[in-house]
Amino acid sequence: MRHSTRRGMSPLELILALVVVVALALGFFQWVNVKSESDKRKLTIRRLVQVETALRKYCADCAGAFPTEKQGLIALHEQPTASPVPKGWSGPYVTDKRVIEDAWGRRFKYVCPGRPYAASDVTRPFDLASYGRDGCEGGRGLDRDILNWDRKTMVP
Repeated sequence: MRHSTRRGMSPLELILALVVVVALALGFFQWVNVKSESDKRKLTIRRLVQVETALRKYCADCAGAFPTEKQGLIALHEQPTASPVPKGWSGPYVTDKRVIEDAWGRRFKYVCPGRPYAASDVTRPFDLASYGRDGCEGGRGLDRDILNWDRKTMVP
């Protein structure tokens, strides 16, 4: 059996090993960050659908009226006191206030009544939007908007 007189790693070998470990760690953390942002987009889509459902229940209970923009989506959690005070409110329609926010902590943009349907004079009852990760209208990838009236945007 032969014994080596060499002990440990040379400085060059040590630096190369360190570079490999750091590169692997950075790659892993980048992958985790992209995955968590993708998960936030999926959570935002789920919350937007929950808010749509809650708004329809609110409307059914409150004689066909949706919350006003002034009352806002908080009306799904707490009975509105601002005029017009809804009769028949039997909420809360969402039990957790965070449901009315996107996964980045920003309230959904709520417009009531909504804009007209494409090529029509008929308006949507309401519009809900999240402006994605960057919080700005438009964008691509994880920054693209999530809009309740455009189902193509509600795909993760």
